[in-house]
Amino acid sequence: MRLPAPVTYSILPYSAHATRLAQTVHEAGKEIMVHLPMQNLRDMPIGPGGLTNKLTHPAFKLAVSNAVSRVPHATGINNHMGSF
Repeated sequence: MRLPAPVTYSILPYSAHATRLAQTVHEAGKEIMVHLPMQNLRDMPIGPGGLTNKLTHPAFKLAVSNAVSRVPHATGINNHMGSF
């Protein structure tokens, strides 16, 4: 967190220290994003809370809401896994 430039931290919501790390990063005045696992084109495992095209609309909304709730102070979401 001592990097001499503005850096946005992306935190995996279901990692062991996600909430604590988000709080620490926020207190350091850095921006935070939810690094949300999303389905990829190679069907690689995406981990807990991942978004797939098989989720119903309500399940998709719930998964996003649950992930965001685990990363306090997040100002956005980015894709973990890419689409390769």
